[in-house]
Amino acid sequence: MQVWSPGAGFDDRLLQLATDLAVAGPRVFDLQIALTAFAHGAAELWTHDLGFVKVPGLRLVHPLLGKKPAR
Repeated sequence: MQVWSPGAGFDDRLLQLATDLAVAGPRVFDLQIALTAFAHGAAELWTHDLGFVKVPGLRLVHPLLGKKPAR
């Protein structure tokens, strides 16, 4: 098992991406999860959250449907 944590410069990347994607409020936590996963080489993220923030380069998958969550 691996535990991923944000690396150096994470706060700057998070702020820039939040600004670029107009992410605010509770969705900033989604962005933190997605950015950490992407930084550690994840290509997809599984979630039941149909409103999970979209991050370029990271595919979202609904674990029970096996496909991208619909909005």
